Amino acid sequence: MKRANVWRCVNIIMVCNIGFIPSCYTVYLQNRLPNYDYETHFGRGAYLFVRGMLPDVPMSGVYQDKPDCQRINQLAALFGL
Repeated sequence: MKRANVWRCVNIIMVCNIGFIPSCYTVYLQNRLPNYDYETHFGRGAYLFVRGMLPDVPMSGVYQDKPDCQRINQLAALFGL
């Protein structure tokens, strides 16, 4: 993969704040599903950047994140939940 493509993927992650999306989804789940437990039910958020994937480079073009529980609780409090 060209270095420019790598930086394009990183730029998308930073500008679009992609890591925020799994956090918001988790807050939604906690408030919609009875007995939802973050540590038990949430694995991680993953985004695939197809243009950044290379067959000979494992995990290229893949962004993964598991927000920590404290961040989820802080976000829920920010939303008044």
